[in-house]
Amino acid sequence: EMQIHFLVRAAVQDLGMKRFAVMYPNSSYGVEYGNLFWNYVNAYGGKVVAAQTYSPAEKDFRLPVQRLLGLYYAEARKEEFNLRLYEARQSDKKKSIRDSGGELMLSPLTDFDAVFIADGPQQLGIISSMFAFYDVKSMYFLGTNIWNSPGIAKRVSTYPESVIFTDSYQSNFNGTDRFKFVLDYRTQFNEEPG
Repeated sequence: EMQIHFLVRAAVQDLGMKRFAVMYPNSSYGVEYGNLFWNYVNAYGGKVVAAQTYSPAEKDFRLPVQRLLGLYYAEARKEEFNLRLYEARQSDKKKSIRDSGGELMLSPLTDFDAVFIADGPQQLGIISSMFAFYDVKSMYFLGTNIWNSPGIAKRVSTYPESVIFTDSYQSNFNGTDRFKFVLDYRTQFNEEPG
């Protein structure tokens, strides 16, 4: 619970985020952390504007991401779809839409500042790549300490500066990694880490 508390506090107070989306597997971990996140967002005056659950065994996140971005229910955006279809036909009358090589789709609706994903780093990588596929130019992804793994930046190569997760710091840990961390922290923030 403390992880979620500090994550939401940092997102709302330090980064100025107000609107969030939540993605979580339908598992005890996913539901618990999804609910905790939602409760803390409300407590800090923010708002969860979209939520999407999925199977814990999910490997293809295309449909959950489409639902989150307003791309799944095209009939709700029929006028926009028809306009884009008309524009595509007018732009090159000699080619059919199918022959143009591109997939005709609606633009994603991202009326949120960040997505909280209550799942592991592998799922984060797949989900973030789906956001990039649907042409979401920038997005913050929020998570818990299970994202603290080697290679996390490679998993989210499209959004490497946009991944925020919480973890604990053990001041009594002795080792070269701790020394380097403390030195870097002091240099960056001019204070001891806590």
